[in-house]
Amino acid sequence: MAVGLLAYAASPWRVALTLEGGVGLTAEERLDDTSPRFAAATGAVKAVWTFRPGTELTADLDLVADLGAGGNWRASSTTALAVALSRVLSLKLAHAVEYRLRPVAGFGRTDVRTAAVVVYAWRQAPVAR
Repeated sequence: MAVGLLAYAASPWRVALTLEGGVGLTAEERLDDTSPRFAAATGAVKAVWTFRPGTELTADLDLVADLGAGGNWRASSTTALAVALSRVLSLKLAHAVEYRLRPVAGFGRTDVRTAAVVVYAWRQAPVAR
């Protein structure tokens, strides 16, 4: 649950930039006995560069900070390339790095994920009149 602001800007170079910020409540359910809940400030920046219709490169940076404990924050960065294969299918390659200052017990501070997925765009047909 969060409340915040969003700003969006587009440029003539086919680049769009989105800035987000807000406050909310973070509730985690972990496998061990801890399930932290805390008020959090959030911020995000997303850039999307559209090479041509159906092909885009995105870069996201997200930050979540615990408002009650200054040393509890996490950040993640994701870079992705999406290429349209057809009108409704696209191939997306992504690489994400997540850093937690206070990681879950037994885990490191940094987590790296790489993914290749086929995305189906669910498009609703217009209503016939």
